[in-house]
Amino acid sequence: MNHTRLLVTVAAGSAAVLANFYSEPTKGNDFRPVFADCASPYEKTPSKNASRKLELAKEKARDALLKIKCEVGAPGVVIGVSVDGKVVWKEGIGLANVETRTLCHEETVMRIASISKSMTMAMVAKLWQDGKLDIDKPVQEYVPSFPKKSFNGEKVDITTRMILSHIGGIRHYVKKGEQSENELSEPESKKEKSTREKEVYNKERFESVEKALKLFDGDELLSKPGTEYLYTTHGWTLVSAVVEGASKEEFTKHAKKFFSQLGLHKTRLDEPEPIIYNRANYYLTKKNGRLANVPYSDNSYKWAGGGFVSTVGDLLKFGNAMLYSYQWQPSMTETSATDQKISVPGLPPGFLNPETVREMWTVVPVTKQKNKSQRYRENGYGLGWQVVPFVAEYGTTGGGDVQPFSAFHTGAAVGASSVLLIKPVDRDIKDCSRSTPPRGICVAILMNMQNVGLAGVADDIARIIEEHYL
Repeated sequence: MNHTRLLVTVAAGSAAVLANFYSEPTKGNDFRPVFADCASPYEKTPSKNASRKLELAKEKARDALLKIKCEVGAPGVVIGVSVDGKVVWKEGIGLANVETRTLCHEETVMRIASISKSMTMAMVAKLWQDGKLDIDKPVQEYVPSFPKKSFNGEKVDITTRMILSHIGGIRHYVKKGEQSENELSEPESKKEKSTREKEVYNKERFESVEKALKLFDGDELLSKPGTEYLYTTHGWTLVSAVVEGASKEEFTKHAKKFFSQLGLHKTRLDEPEPIIYNRANYYLTKKNGRLANVPYSDNSYKWAGGGFVSTVGDLLKFGNAMLYSYQWQPSMTETSATDQKISVPGLPPGFLNPETVREMWTVVPVTKQKNKSQRYRENGYGLGWQVVPFVAEYGTTGGGDVQPFSAFHTGAAVGASSVLLIKPVDRDIKDCSRSTPPRGICVAILMNMQNVGLAGVADDIARIIEEHYL
């Protein structure tokens, strides 16, 4: 019997992606579905030329990745890249565990650090668009136990929206009046530890979000809410308390349901007790230049802001779910592809509404920075995402360097660094008979070495894929 190719719609919860499957005959003429990676329904089998182009792009991208790995002395790194929802490259390089000589591979699990904020943002956005959460109300609406605040003698309100953009005035790991430090420097052996060191290398288990709030809820604000961008992980612990108040369930349970809805089966809370297969060890470089294991740290005080572990495969799934939501349009529910001589079922909505993702991926004016980075002429923070807006100061042709739009988040954890970059193409899809979401490039990188900035190399790899493969 000939294999029959069918098109089906596969949904992970309400987050849906388009996938191909083939029905294969088995004994008794039963059929067994075999699912393929998410891809455009009109994607043909790659030609030999396309395969050669991909291998060339991977070779150049691998070289860029090896450069940063060698520069920082990282034991291991894992890379994942998808194009239009289809995974085109996953690879581990180096060691997941130096002592046992265990190699990194595509299923290696590492801390994703602050990419946890972007995942938490998706949970918040779902509650928001479903009418269960108003992000413009004071946080006490959902967390009555959080103290009312004042700044310079003036009573002020902090809203969830402010915290999502880091403009709520809540501190990071340094209290008002303390000297700022590198948050992930090698821990000192001195008797009196700083607030930063005590919190970053926290060893206490917090059994609830309410208890974690006590770390900072009595501290002074660093700025008047809504007026200044001050990055804060503690603020996202407050966000997780808001999620609990709006959803009426513990944040950890809500997060696990979210992982299941999006099919993120390798994404977990960074708990020390459970057996998590393929979990890497984490490292730092000591002042004498030697590699060392990082000290034990417990992330239960910051699940929402930096407490998840995952794989590059799951990060790509999550990125593509957001990209699909961003590009989906209501007209796509009645799609046909007459030029392909096939009948195509309509595309279901994404996990989030397009309008919600556009707001998440729009720079909040207070956070905007211009010409403060050699890489970006303009960038800022949206809601739970770092955003690079489209800029074409001198036109798109005939001179001038066009800055393409992208949304990303980096992560800096004890012993680990990470990035998830999403670069959409065809941002406003008009003809869905020829172009179905997700359309764009996603890059995910995990490294078991702390204090490594990976946004630049992720951007370079996306550009290499675009120039040499697409």
